[in-house]
Amino acid sequence: VKALGWMFVATPVVGVLYGIFIHFRVVVAGDALATARNVAAHPLLMRVGVLVELLMPVIGLVVGFCLYQLLRRVDERLALLALVFKIVEGVLAAVMALLSALLLLAPAESAFVGRVVMTQTQLYAIPMVFLGLSFTLFFRLLRRSAYAPRGLAEFGMVAYVLMLLYGLSSIVLPEQVE
Repeated sequence: VKALGWMFVATPVVGVLYGIFIHFRVVVAGDALATARNVAAHPLLMRVGVLVELLMPVIGLVVGFCLYQLLRRVDERLALLALVFKIVEGVLAAVMALLSALLLLAPAESAFVGRVVMTQTQLYAIPMVFLGLSFTLFFRLLRRSAYAPRGLAEFGMVAYVLMLLYGLSSIVLPEQVE
């Protein structure tokens, strides 16, 4: 349970560090060609980014499976549904990592590479929807159980509903979210 807690805390921290130290160092706002040149100029940084993008869904799936094992005694169907959402999120995030890896093979002067890297935040909105769904359900189950303080579980539910709404709004109104 302690390892689960550490993985649960580490996942968003690693995601934020990825954004600060990798994504935002490569992306040049509004300039796809300059972004593509940055991708070509920093291959090691991009490969580290791909590694992080691959590790995140793996850690997320382990967390999801552990939460399922813990919470299936509370409500097996709801815990299974949360796990299914978590698996969908993991698969989509792994596909995003594959896309990032493929971008390293494209020509340095490809504006397409820059455009894809620049829109990655919007593309990640799709797995974010499933992240919001899965953890909203997991926190609902934690609220019903005695495994976590009620207030913490309610805070988690609200936080992940907000993440779900942010993901949906990023898909429907991408220009408003940037």
